[in-house]
Amino acid sequence: MARKKSSNESSPVASPRKAKTLVQDSLAPSASSPVEDFEWTYNEEPHRTRREMILAAHPEIKKMFGHHPRSKYYCFATVALQTLMALYCAQPTTPWWQFFVIAYIIGGTCAHSLTLAIHEMSHNLFFKAPAHNTYYSYFANWPLVIPYAVMFRKYHLEHHRYQGVDGIDTDIPTAIEGRLVNKPWKKFLWVMFQVFFYAVRPMVTNPKPFERKDLIGWIWQIVYVSSMVYVAGPLTMLYLLLSFMIGTGMHPCAGHFIAEHYTNLASSRGPHQTGMTPIKAGGEERGEKLYPDETFTYRGPLNMFSYDVGIHVAHHDFPFVSGLRLRELEKMAPEFYEHLPVTKSWPGTIYNYIMSEGNPFDRVKRHAAAGGDGKKSK
Repeated sequence: MARKKSSNESSPVASPRKAKTLVQDSLAPSASSPVEDFEWTYNEEPHRTRREMILAAHPEIKKMFGHHPRSKYYCFATVALQTLMALYCAQPTTPWWQFFVIAYIIGGTCAHSLTLAIHEMSHNLFFKAPAHNTYYSYFANWPLVIPYAVMFRKYHLEHHRYQGVDGIDTDIPTAIEGRLVNKPWKKFLWVMFQVFFYAVRPMVTNPKPFERKDLIGWIWQIVYVSSMVYVAGPLTMLYLLLSFMIGTGMHPCAGHFIAEHYTNLASSRGPHQTGMTPIKAGGEERGEKLYPDETFTYRGPLNMFSYDVGIHVAHHDFPFVSGLRLRELEKMAPEFYEHLPVTKSWPGTIYNYIMSEGNPFDRVKRHAAAGGDGKKSK
């Protein structure tokens, strides 16, 4: 079995003369060559360097920083729709087949959208005041049953600051997952229940203390769940939990969990590249740009349900810009984004991941010294 080449020798600040060599030396194995370990690197994550370069060329992007006022209305409508669907599906007159169809199509889409609303609020992109984002995230969390919004923020901000750093970035699967999830049927189950792995993995690899905000989230969640069960019975919880499992598992939108950072899906992108490549404008060379070899973008229609989280390279470049402004941001700095390979299909990504030799090891992982200050937050 093939093993990925470590990118320890490549530098994110290499010269243009070395760029071609770096690209050739960092080609990933084909989709038919399974890997047995993560791709390890000592390089720092690429987005901090890209952000500095992009802002130097386009300082006007700073005007886009901050929240998007329309986001909260989309979220409110989603919570209302999902609550109404739960009340409807809990009625004894609702046919069983209709229950499951609604749970998949409407419920799964709403649940997925709410997870991305919570993602936006973890970056304070719904309201100007951080506290208002926290309070509203409790509300967005209601139809998801499990009160995870506050804890998600703690881990997700580390995913940005310490992308790929061993022991800190819990977005990356564990080595145990990589060794066990190596057959199509295992990957099918892993994708179907990946929300479980996302929930349990942080408690094992990077546990966080339970805080007052977490307690408040649990209290509000109990109030919502109790009210729903009191009004329409326990079938409301079955609908909401099923919707949550679908929306974060075998749902077309859930392909973004794999498409964003997995590096060995040949159908999703071009060759695996690292280092610097020349910027050309008007036929002339105008400096260099950093090619991110571990973050990938999807620009398809499913972004409309996901707060444009698919525009993921730009999101990691500028996590303080609302997802609803990322397409505009890409147009403002086309020389940094037009050349990037893209994921053409989220559901296609799920299928290809399951049916190819891809596995949880298809992630770039870095030693602590390469990620920020290399220290775990306390």
